[in-house]
Amino acid sequence: MAVDVDTREGIRYIRLTHALDIAQAAELKCALMDAIATSSRVCIDIAGASAIDVTIVQLLWGAVSHAKSAGSDLVLEGPVSEAVEQSLFKTGILPLMTSLAVGPEKEAASVRTSRD
Repeated sequence: MAVDVDTREGIRYIRLTHALDIAQAAELKCALMDAIATSSRVCIDIAGASAIDVTIVQLLWGAVSHAKSAGSDLVLEGPVSEAVEQSLFKTGILPLMTSLAVGPEKEAASVRTSRD
């Protein structure tokens, strides 16, 4: 399973693993929408994602907007693989996430994507 969801201490965690593409989009969308609707804080751990396609980038970006309008905190955690970094860069999203850790030499980092 490329999308794993659990809740700890009131925080909904969505862990992404393996390469994610359109085949996992419906599962990820359901997980994101449910997490935003049921928790005021959502953490998406993308450290385990080896690659993401534009469909997944669009879902993540849409979740940021949805979380903002719902008054939830949505946090992306890394570090980010080079392939994921490239997907974020090619779609124009990476510059909007300037403090996201990228590359194997960087430690895990969080980007607050709502209530900034």
